Amino acid sequence: MQKEHVHTETLKCIRLITLDGEITTEEVWDLATFFNDNPDAQKYWPGSVLWPHLQQIFADDVVTVDEMNELGKRLRDLEKVCETVSTEDIPEGFSETYQSLEETEFILPLINKTILIEGRGEAKPRYLADLRSHSCDCQDWFKRRKDLPKRSPGRMCKHLLQAFGMSQPTDSDDDEPWPKPFVQLIQGLLDCGIDAAAAAYWRKLVWNDISCIVGWGGSDWCSIYQRDRQGTFERFGYNRTERRWAYGEIPPDFALIRKYLEALE
Repeated sequence: MQKEHVHTETLKCIRLITLDGEITTEEVWDLATFFNDNPDAQKYWPGSVLWPHLQQIFADDVVTVDEMNELGKRLRDLEKVCETVSTEDIPEGFSETYQSLEETEFILPLINKTILIEGRGEAKPRYLADLRSHSCDCQDWFKRRKDLPKRSPGRMCKHLLQAFGMSQPTDSDDDEPWPKPFVQLIQGLLDCGIDAAAAAYWRKLVWNDISCIVGWGGSDWCSIYQRDRQGTFERFGYNRTERRWAYGEIPPDFALIRKYLEALE
């Protein structure tokens, strides 16, 4: 596989959607929409491999569990092809920078509101998103998120995320104010068209006027949300067991973030 024949925007799209191959029906639709909107992505790897499979999945307008499992396996295999072991050089001044690292717990605000959100697919299902209990009646929420800790951002499926995006920071005197980092996370996720990782524990990290949000717990994969040096919102993944970055993509301050993640219990 030659580098010039790799469609990097496709890899970015997939990396934003999934790190471990776990994928929902709506995310399958998102992938199909991406390929429909980007004909060039269909021609070059990995689209040349994934697009025919997606066409087969949608031939009958029904996405089955077996089809999602097979697609997830293909995505995991694809991620392995792109892997890189994290043996990068430690930058100068790293120790001093790490000593200045500050962490704060990152939790969801409580909003007294429920919103009906329309889902994807031919049937156009509707889901009830509750911003007080941070619950939804969609399959993704019940399968991956309902048992996560109360107020964990990992409880946000796409429908809860959309409900937050449709709400004002304060709708009544009983609502909590929205911290600026939370507003930024919501906007970044919505801009990218992705949900929050189904991770149990979340922290905001700050060092030298730079910040990121990390989520972990539930698998070997950790999610890192950070704007790159051009200001683009990005999701990165790090596997603590295998000590590697998902799809070979490394955040700007990889050494500090990696050290923090590997120190977690």
